[in-house]
Amino acid sequence: MYAGRFDARSLTAVQASDVVRLCAQIEASAASIKALAAARSAEGHIWHHDGYRSPSEQLAKQTGMSPAAAKRTLETGRRLADQPDVAAAALAGDLSFEQATAISDGVTADPAKAGELIDTAKRSSLPELNEAVAKVKAASSDQAQRRRDRQAVTAPLDRPRWRVTGAPVRPPRRRSPSVADARPHPASTQRRPTPVRRGQRLP
Repeated sequence: MYAGRFDARSLTAVQASDVVRLCAQIEASAASIKALAAARSAEGHIWHHDGYRSPSEQLAKQTGMSPAAAKRTLETGRRLADQPDVAAAALAGDLSFEQATAISDGVTADPAKAGELIDTAKRSSLPELNEAVAKVKAASSDQAQRRRDRQAVTAPLDRPRWRVTGAPVRPPRRRSPSVADARPHPASTQRRPTPVRRGQRLP
């Protein structure tokens, strides 16, 4: 392989700088390919048949990365599979894997921000990109909360209320008068004794 015969001392400083740039682009592209391929492989449950406890454990073993890095790579690969614009930029090597990971996280919160975040990554540092992603996620969370608040205000007032347990609490029904209620009480229909007059014989 060419890499086995590489000798950095044979390069000028300018040439070495070009090699670094090209390798960074190749590395970024390869990392995105690896993440997408790992996410696709995890769908087939090959890791289970090979005796691993999870896809991230298999990936960590295959690549020599830490379990946390393997899990993050799988998560990024799954997101990129549903984000064609971000995936295209990452596969082209225009985004480092760290940039692709951050952008895909922000685009999950707000898909409309994909182009804006990609442009931010190209002209800003990684900390600045992370800050921009945090703002996108915060704005998306605020919008979702306002939407829930509006739904709560406009909800019908006669809908059943719910306890914390989830069981509905309905207002008590009014009991309609029945025939039994209309009947007089036995005490009210009891015959009063007839008063006895003086000199009157009792029956």
